[in-house]
Amino acid sequence: MRLTSFWVVFYKLWHGRLHLPGAGLLLSVVARIFPSLQSYPLSVDGLGIIPVDFSDVSGYAWLNFSLKENGQEAGLIRFLQKRAGQPNCIWDVGANAGYFAAEILQTFPHLPSLFLFEPNPRMTNTLLAIAHSCPRVRVETLALSDRTGQVQFSFAKGSSTLTSSARKLSDAFFTAESCSGDDFLARNPASRPDGIIIDVEGSEPEVIRGLQNILTSLRPWVVFEQLFFDPACLDPLMPPGYQRFTIDDSTGELSMAGDSRQGHNGVYLPI
Repeated sequence: MRLTSFWVVFYKLWHGRLHLPGAGLLLSVVARIFPSLQSYPLSVDGLGIIPVDFSDVSGYAWLNFSLKENGQEAGLIRFLQKRAGQPNCIWDVGANAGYFAAEILQTFPHLPSLFLFEPNPRMTNTLLAIAHSCPRVRVETLALSDRTGQVQFSFAKGSSTLTSSARKLSDAFFTAESCSGDDFLARNPASRPDGIIIDVEGSEPEVIRGLQNILTSLRPWVVFEQLFFDPACLDPLMPPGYQRFTIDDSTGELSMAGDSRQGHNGVYLPI
C-alpha cells in the first residue's frame, strides 16, 4: 500500500502543485501492474473514502476533484448555479463513476435527493461509496431508455466515459437492464425530478422518448450532451412549451444557436 500511495502522492505533487505533464500517463501504466491502484481508497472532502480506479480515466477525474480542480463540466455547473434554483430532486443519467455527482452535491449542499443511473458494473462500488456517505444519493444500476428489457453496451477499456449502446467502441461488451424513465417514476413516485442531466454517449434520443409523461406533467429542465448528433433531432421528441439552448462550456451562459462548438451540452428549458 505504501508503494501505491507513493504514486498518488507523486501525481498530486507533479500535476497538482507543479502543474507539469506526464504524471497521469505514468500512474495509468503503474495501475495496470498494481491491482490496489484499481480500487484505491481516495480521501475526498465531504464524502470520505471513495474507491477509485487509476487504470481508468475516471480515477483521474476523482483525483483532480479531490485537488479542487475544475472538471470538464465547469460551464454546466455555472449554468446550474444560475438557472436551476433550489431543486428537490435531480436525475443524473449516465453517472459514470460519480465525480460529476460530487460536483452536483457540492453545488447544491442541501439537495434533498439525487438519483444516479449507471449500468456499467465497474462503476457500482464507487457510486455506492458516495451513497453510503450521503444518504440523499440513490444508485440505480439501470439504463434509462425507451423500452424495458436488456441492452448491450460497448465500452472502451480504460475510458469508462466511452460506454455506449448506440455505437460500437471496441470488442468489449456488457449487458444491463433497461427501463423508461416514466416506468421508473411510476414504481418510485418519490423520485419526481425537477431536473434531468443526460450523458449517454449518443443514446440521448432513446432516454428522452422514455420520459414523455415526466416531461408533460412535471416539466423538468433537461440537460443533454450534444456531441454525437445534431441536437435538432431531439426537438420533435419534446412536448410543446420547451425551448432548446446551448450551454457555454466556460461561462455557463446560454445561446440559441444549438452549435456544439459553443458548448458540448445543450438544455431544454420549460417556457
